[in-house]
Amino acid sequence: MLLNFIVTKAQAAVTNPAIGELGDEAAAVSAKEGTLFTSYFLRIWNGVITIGALMVIVYFLWGSIGWITAGGDSAKIQKSRDRMVQAVIGLILLVGSFTLLGFISSTFFGTDFNILQLNFGV
Repeated sequence: MLLNFIVTKAQAAVTNPAIGELGDEAAAVSAKEGTLFTSYFLRIWNGVITIGALMVIVYFLWGSIGWITAGGDSAKIQKSRDRMVQAVIGLILLVGSFTLLGFISSTFFGTDFNILQLNFGV
């Protein structure tokens, strides 16, 4: 009787609000097909892209405000210019990763599978 309760309890799916249901049969099938890994990878990648984009904006604004408030001091202007250049390099890297992932998606999975389906809402 106790063993039956433990087996029944272990087979129940766990629900995580961020990921969804874990431990059910659909998750096992999607893990076997590779779609579970792809969805986790894309969620992590979207998070990194979002944080990176915010950091690019903050770093560019920090450099531009530093340039405005430099008051003609060449060292401060150079430091602010370097921040702005680094922000642009970061933006190029973010766009490059986006483009590379889109290229890999279309090369390996064809045009029907769009790995870069962006959601700009909740």
